[in-house]
Amino acid sequence: MVRVLSILSRDYSMVSDVGRKAIVSRWIKVLEARHDFSVFIPRMAIESGKATMLGAIARRCLFGNEALQVALFDTAENVSRLAQAIRESRPQVIHVDGGRLVPLLKRALAQCPGGREGYRIIVDIDDLMFRRYRIYKKLGLGLELGVLGEKLTAYTRFAGSAVSDGVLSLESARMRRLEESIVHFADDVVFSSDYERRLLAHLAGPRRARLHRHVIGYNVAPVTPRLDPQTLRFAFIGGDKLSQNRLSIEGLIRIWKTYDIPHELLIIGKCHHTYEAHPRIKFTGFVEKLAEWYSKVDGLIIFSYVPGGLKTKIPEGLSFGLPAIVNRVAAEGVVGLEDYSFCFDESEMVEFLHSSPDEIRRRLAAERARAPEIAQKYWSSTALEAFLHDLFKPASPSPTPSPRPVAASGPLVIAPAKAL
Repeated sequence: MVRVLSILSRDYSMVSDVGRKAIVSRWIKVLEARHDFSVFIPRMAIESGKATMLGAIARRCLFGNEALQVALFDTAENVSRLAQAIRESRPQVIHVDGGRLVPLLKRALAQCPGGREGYRIIVDIDDLMFRRYRIYKKLGLGLELGVLGEKLTAYTRFAGSAVSDGVLSLESARMRRLEESIVHFADDVVFSSDYERRLLAHLAGPRRARLHRHVIGYNVAPVTPRLDPQTLRFAFIGGDKLSQNRLSIEGLIRIWKTYDIPHELLIIGKCHHTYEAHPRIKFTGFVEKLAEWYSKVDGLIIFSYVPGGLKTKIPEGLSFGLPAIVNRVAAEGVVGLEDYSFCFDESEMVEFLHSSPDEIRRRLAAERARAPEIAQKYWSSTALEAFLHDLFKPASPSPTPSPRPVAASGPLVIAPAKAL
């Protein structure tokens, strides 16, 4: 049993089946069962409501060299609390939920005997924030603050409408310096996206850390196939709170209308925007148990227009034996799709959806048969337990920084990442 301290950006105690929460909550469940596991959750500076603290953060961001999301957590109070938690729990392994918390950890370790030495440090990265900001600037999406936005409310609305391209560029540059430095500080860095794992390895060069990709830990349980000889029904999963989902929904409505797609499409998730009505497109709204809907559709359609991170809808669908029709942006960070037959561009998808119903069912059945095998190998609870068993081990007595090769997982094309 290893003593583990996990520094989390939010409370993951409620197990979730969606996105980032699904990844971390499953990790926590395994770690709690296996190790002497404790959690530290820093307070966001904005929660204090003190004008002096907010002013100090503004000065650090405007006149210093610190990204906003770093400054909101890297406060003197959090440094003191974290240093105390480290001294009291005496962890052998420190797990960090996101690169933005690494500066906080560095300052806390400086207050502990021995500093950084003696700890195995694992940093868990959802997506590369410098790339996200660059993409959002290019696509004109403004600033989305994710978990920060859940707490900043009015501040988020202000930022969403008033932030300039200059601010996005500044945040991108600062986060790039931070994210590239993490691989020289940590022992292990885990990425949601396998593409971004390889991208950062390319950008950072020789490093201390081993780089890994996430294993989410789904229970692979194929649902009974939907058998309706009269209709074919597809589904997109995701509410439109996130811009990337809103763009996907708009894109699918446009495709259904422009090309007169003859099949039903369900949009599963809570939507706040109003969309053009279409007779073969239905919105379910929020659903309590998403798994129940997998037996009501023939396949998923996950077309994305915003690169970055991991589209967890794809591996989750595979774990239920449900094939997903994806484009190359959606498939970017997902392992196991190297010879996947449903990775299309728009014209290819339209051609497929206008095939005969019998041909569509035949091809769906072929990928449905392969889906559990892919999910079991790369995304299952069995794979997660094996991965965490290897990852969460105490540090070796004297780690020596050295270049580490990254195992290949399909071709890495760097040009698009530089463009975005």
